[in-house]
Amino acid sequence: MKRWSQEAWEKTLPFYEYTLHQPFLNELAAGTLPRNKFEHYIQQDALYLKDYGHALSRIADRLKKPEDKQLFERFATGAVECEKALHEVFIAQFNIPHQTQKSVACASYTGFLLDCAENKSIETALASILPCFWVYSEVGKYIYEHQNKDNNPYQAWINTYSGEAFENDVKECIRVCDEHAAAAPDKQKEMLNAFERSVREEYDFWDGAYRLRMTI
Repeated sequence: MKRWSQEAWEKTLPFYEYTLHQPFLNELAAGTLPRNKFEHYIQQDALYLKDYGHALSRIADRLKKPEDKQLFERFATGAVECEKALHEVFIAQFNIPHQTQKSVACASYTGFLLDCAENKSIETALASILPCFWVYSEVGKYIYEHQNKDNNPYQAWINTYSGEAFENDVKECIRVCDEHAAAAPDKQKEMLNAFERSVREEYDFWDGAYRLRMTI
């Protein structure tokens, strides 16, 4: 029998493959992405991470198994702090000003995650946050394999999301999702829907950065 995560990935695989052709990602790998587009991405991702950390913390509060609770507490602190540190590197390197206004893509994504973390079943909440781990990891590995390594200004970003430590976190997140899905078969459809929406939100986030899109 397929694990829930296998079904979720297979269902969204066509859209993930479509994501790999996103201009933002391909130009990032080539090192040709215009700086203003990357700066917009970093600004919005910093805003995203604040809410993502809140969603992870809320999920940690709701988890029953101590080991899962500790895992998500670590995700909400260590992992997010690591990504924030990466942002600070680029903010310093490119002298990027801080942004306080969310783009339409950022607001849509974080609003969905926070709503799931607070108001939906724990199973759905877990499914909603998984693509940020899983899609980022797979995209990071893809970019690493196809990158231009000659003076790529975005090398630090590529190294972070293609690293072994991040991949291990992805596996742990998948494990928790699969265990909850197996224990609650009646929640699996709702979990799939949440996972699929977040996969699409991931694409919209990168697309919005490439188009420098702030509003509808």
